[in-house]
Amino acid sequence: MATAFGEYENIVPLLAPFDRAGTLLETPYIDLQSAHRASFLLYFGVVTSTTATDTLTLTMEASTASTSNASEEAIAFQYRLSAAFATGNTWGAVTDATSAGVSLGASTVFDGFMVMVDVDPAAVTGKKPDARYVRLVGTHTDAYSVMLVSCTGIVAPRYKQTTMIVATVT
Repeated sequence: MATAFGEYENIVPLLAPFDRAGTLLETPYIDLQSAHRASFLLYFGVVTSTTATDTLTLTMEASTASTSNASEEAIAFQYRLSAAFATGNTWGAVTDATSAGVSLGASTVFDGFMVMVDVDPAAVTGKKPDARYVRLVGTHTDAYSVMLVSCTGIVAPRYKQTTMIVATVT
C-alpha cells in the first residue's frame, strides 16, 4: 500500500507550542501564489483565565507584502471548532467569520480544542486584488494567565509535487 507522504498538502509548522498569555498570537505569512486553498490549524493546550469574560479574537489578514506593513487588511474566513481532546474525532459546523473575526472564550471553553481556519485564495484577491500573503492574528484580553497554543499551516498546492514550493515567509 502506497502513501502520498505529503504530496497533496504542504504541511507547514507556523507556531511551536508556547504560552502566549500576554502576547499577540501572530503566525508567519503564508504565500498564496501557488495555493489552491490554505488552512491554519490551531491546537490549544491549557488555557487558564482569571475571569469568565476573557476572549480570544481570531482575524485573518491579507497583505501585499510578506512582512508586516500598512497593507494588511482583515478579511472574512471560515472556521470549525473541534471536540475536546480525547473525546472523539468530531468537528462543529463550518462557520463563516466576517472580517471582524471570531471570538472564542467567555461562553466557549477552548482549552484542549483545535480550531481549523480556512481561507480561499480567490476570496482573498476578490477582497484585496493585489494581496498574495495571509496570516492569522489572535488578540486577547489580559486576564489569561496561561494560553498554550501551536499552529500548523496546511496548504493545498495547485499541482501535486514531492518537493513543495516554500509556502511561508518569515
